[in-house]
Amino acid sequence: MRIFPITALVKVTYEKLNKYFVDRGTQADAMIASGQVYTLIATKFITEEETKSNIYFVQQFDCQRFQFQVEERVNSRERRQMEKFTVRLDQRTCDCGKLQKLHMLCAYVIAVCKHINIKYLQYVNSVYTLDYMSIKSC
Repeated sequence: MRIFPITALVKVTYEKLNKYFVDRGTQADAMIASGQVYTLIATKFITEEETKSNIYFVQQFDCQRFQFQVEERVNSRERRQMEKFTVRLDQRTCDCGKLQKLHMLCAYVIAVCKHINIKYLQYVNSVYTLDYMSIKSC
């Protein structure tokens, strides 16, 4: 077993990290050039939440403050209590917590946005965009 001096170990680590970030930047630039806006993970997450949003019923209870109650539609095959969540678009909060913790859409927010006919992607934080992760040169 060969023992590296500390400076050699730091140099090797730096070179590997630099290569990693250059590769990630190149990938992000290619995805941006192809018209993608969000990272692959974010796109997958948004798609899954959009699919789930179709099983929810939105009750508008305070239109001026953009507060809504969202509940599951009746599912006769499952014998569990239907859940209800409150979505506050003006405060960017949802009782499920995803919007606050992850700064990412949840199915309840998507259902509300569809219900009032507004674009839900405005509630996705910019950290999930390719522009944010791409290395821009001056």
